[in-house]
Amino acid sequence: MPNAANDHVGLWSLVKRIRRAGAADDSNILKTTQDLILPFLSEGAIIAGQLVRDDEFHASRLEGYEFHQWNMPPQEVIARIEAEWTGLGRDPNIGQIVWFTAAVGNSQ
Repeated sequence: MPNAANDHVGLWSLVKRIRRAGAADDSNILKTTQDLILPFLSEGAIIAGQLVRDDEFHASRLEGYEFHQWNMPPQEVIARIEAEWTGLGRDPNIGQIVWFTAAVGNSQ
């Protein structure tokens, strides 16, 4: 998964890349995205979660975020993504639904 070894990758950025590559359209973007993510989750290469901001004051609006892992099996992650995406009624935007990061000790 691009950049997950170096940074958190938002679902929205994957969707954008998939669409740009012409790999999916409105009728299959959700399934195509799920099919891309599931093997990485199943192999333990990436973990899913949310970036949560603490309550402290920060000089920058980009500071103070911490990654909170979703402690659930890969199929439940996929189901949660589907439920939240369907609830949005559109492609996810920046920061919405889920973020991914490389599993500790897995930089590939």
